[in-house]
Amino acid sequence: MTINIIGVTACLVLACFGVSGYVLQWLNNPVYAENVFILYWLLLAVTIYSLSMIPHLGLYAFGYDKTISYSQLTGFFVFLALVYSFCDSLGVVAVPIGMCAAFILIFSWKLIAYWSMLTERDVST
Repeated sequence: MTINIIGVTACLVLACFGVSGYVLQWLNNPVYAENVFILYWLLLAVTIYSLSMIPHLGLYAFGYDKTISYSQLTGFFVFLALVYSFCDSLGVVAVPIGMCAAFILIFSWKLIAYWSMLTERDVST
């Protein structure tokens, strides 16, 4: 499952990154071209979130639903706090940066919980 998630995520992100220039040229709208950096931030956020699905599936399989819910809820509040804090200074970029930070927190939380669960259950990886 890990290889599938990494492979599909890498293919889709690289495809989106590779095609973005052609799509921007086809759309012929300078506003999109000026803000394409937001797409790259969002691709990073999607990559981080996709990677968090690896320990997520392991936790879910063993019934650790509360851990998943707490990590998601905490990530949501971190996102809100960061966007609110930085929206004046960063503008619209505060949203993808907040997403990246929240998803890093969620990924880290799930990964630590998954490793702890494996150690607790004495399961070799």
